[in-house]
Amino acid sequence: MSLNFAIKDLYYFKKQTIAHLKTNSSIIALVVLFLNLTNSMNLLTISSPISYLTLTLFELITQYHAFLVILIAILVFVVMINSNHAIVEHRKKDIGIMKAVGTYPNQLYSFYLTEVLLLAFFSFIIGWIIGMFLFFIIFWILNGRYVGLNWAPDTLISIGIFGGLLLVTFIVNGWEIRKIGLKSFFFAKTGKFKNNIHAKLTPTWKKIMIKSSISMKLAIKNLMRKQKDLRQSLALITIAGMIMLTGLIGVNIVNNSGGAYIHQAQGENIAVIGAPEVVEAFANGYSRFSNESIPALKEGTYTDISNNISTIEEQLTVYFNDYSIDLNYWEKRLFTVTTVTESLGAVIQYIYDPDNGTTSAEYVSVGNGTRTRVVPIQGINVNSSIQHWNYGGNFTTLTTEAAIGDTLAGELYENAYAQWIIYSNVETNRTYRHEVEAVVIDSMNIGNSVYIPLENLQGNLGRTNFSNLILVDYSKALENGQYNEFFDDISDILGGQFEIMDLDPIFIHNENFLRSNQITTLVLSSIIAMVIIYIIYQFQQGRLEEDKNDIIIFKALGGTTTDIRNMLFYEQAWLLFVGLTLSLTGTLFISIFFLLEKAEFPSIWVPLGLYALIFSFFSFLAYIGTRLLVKKQFQKIEHTPIT
Repeated sequence: MSLNFAIKDLYYFKKQTIAHLKTNSSIIALVVLFLNLTNSMNLLTISSPISYLTLTLFELITQYHAFLVILIAILVFVVMINSNHAIVEHRKKDIGIMKAVGTYPNQLYSFYLTEVLLLAFFSFIIGWIIGMFLFFIIFWILNGRYVGLNWAPDTLISIGIFGGLLLVTFIVNGWEIRKIGLKSFFFAKTGKFKNNIHAKLTPTWKKIMIKSSISMKLAIKNLMRKQKDLRQSLALITIAGMIMLTGLIGVNIVNNSGGAYIHQAQGENIAVIGAPEVVEAFANGYSRFSNESIPALKEGTYTDISNNISTIEEQLTVYFNDYSIDLNYWEKRLFTVTTVTESLGAVIQYIYDPDNGTTSAEYVSVGNGTRTRVVPIQGINVNSSIQHWNYGGNFTTLTTEAAIGDTLAGELYENAYAQWIIYSNVETNRTYRHEVEAVVIDSMNIGNSVYIPLENLQGNLGRTNFSNLILVDYSKALENGQYNEFFDDISDILGGQFEIMDLDPIFIHNENFLRSNQITTLVLSSIIAMVIIYIIYQFQQGRLEEDKNDIIIFKALGGTTTDIRNMLFYEQAWLLFVGLTLSLTGTLFISIFFLLEKAEFPSIWVPLGLYALIFSFFSFLAYIGTRLLVKKQFQKIEHTPIT
């Protein structure tokens, strides 16, 4: 019986039902699309070991998308609760009449709870179908064009959202229906119109109202009178605003930080000189950042005596000096690839004894000492390198310690700063240990890299005064318009034993690859923003519909059309101002305390500018809407009795 009643009632108010289905299904479709797409793009979880980018970038990107998924999921629940609340408010008259003619409260509860549950059910089904259809279309378009894209539709979280929607509807809106069903007919029919409004205003609000226009006073009174609607409206606008601001500001943070990190780690206008085998391995290490098809680096004869580029260092030095390239623009390196092992480390753990009220300290081991990985190790001059990594720890003071890439630190180590790196050398027949003193964000070998002071590594490998690579910044040649001449002259000096390679094409490809991922994120954020705009617009129109009786009363009491239109505009403007201010506060909190651990915050004018833009846009919609739609409402209700 309850199901039949619910279906008939939803059909009887089919215009309202369709409006709520549109709003509910659109936000559900958004969360289904975004969830499945980001999951298939590996933007929500980090696979180990990673096969492109670096661990730091993945953490930044996945953290950003995870917050968006959580906020959109919360918005789904807020929108559903608001839609069901609007239906319940609209049915107050019917509930009051049915109660007056003898319908039991439990029956009323069953009838209308079934109705809102049915709406939630169909909203999810329609939204899920639309979301999956859009996901299939976008996946088909991106397949083969987006690195890391895999068919990975999510079902578990979707089922969780579906169950959560039914549960929230049952608890929140069910409690609301039961509460109305227990009230008298008079309250059920007129529960919105409460007396003693002035008593609820603080002295500050009273001063504001005294100095305000009639329309502003009416708007404030109307908002204070409908406090439950006010709370729900603020919740919807706040969450929706946070999604838009977090999406847009987050894209800015990810773009600026990720791009800056990789540009720092690589540099620009850099060429590498060395034996073909060494140069190829070195270049492939950087190419792996954006190309999964390049195989992992393997151990080889990189430190063979024949690869010692120091034999022609004097000729290169003379040429560089003639070209006005000083030591700040080129550097020697020792490059090799070997197996490294993470060693056990120890950290101090403080233990509190509640019985004695004392705190004791003891050492606790970290790591297991068995994890290994084949990685490139480079001997560098720490303070004169032409590449400048973003790092944590003490990179510039390395003597016998090591700096490791961020991916290696995150995947191989439990606590990198408390552990050591171990590797062996066959020629010296010894094993070497270096304390990890710094972690660098590095595109070399997708962040699986090790850097040790040059002289220290030369001694460990039994290669005193040995280097097999030279990195040179050829910016001077570009400035003089002698790019081709520079590379031809170097090639003549090198002869057939060594070669020079321009790394800039690889570096540019890496940065463009990262930028393409960021553009995808921006497109997703734009789609989210458009859906949110639609939802807030529908919400604004819904509030006008709900205020139809108020409009009639104010008009009957002598309010002019201008006063009523301004009142409705001020009402929505106040909601937008407070809601978006809360959104900005929440977005800054998320960005500062979560996203910014490994990122840089943009200028404060960026979030403030976005806040002003969003507020102005929705205020403009509210202004136009109140003038166009209120006029249409007057035409419809001019001869309609108050109900």
